[in-house]
Amino acid sequence: MAADFSPTGWNFCPQRPFLLELNWEGSMRSEENLQLHFDLLSHRALLSCGDRDYVLPDSYPTKEMARLAAQKFAWETLGLKDRTREFTQASDLPVWLR
Repeated sequence: MAADFSPTGWNFCPQRPFLLELNWEGSMRSEENLQLHFDLLSHRALLSCGDRDYVLPDSYPTKEMARLAAQKFAWETLGLKDRTREFTQASDLPVWLR
């Protein structure tokens, strides 16, 4: 059986007007698709969330520490704790390392 990729509607977040998303059945919302880009030379991290990129404020000695910081950043600063029901804490957020 093929997945149904018909749109279920637009969601608008008034607190963050740049987060306008189209939900598709059977796929994650764009704001939950977190990708971490870690530079081994500078130890800096870039978090991609949907169509936005955020340079994390510190440098991190390892990718794992950068991933933990990215989860905390997305949870607190981007407000995912208030908008996701399936995750109960920052460490539950899936972050894809690139």
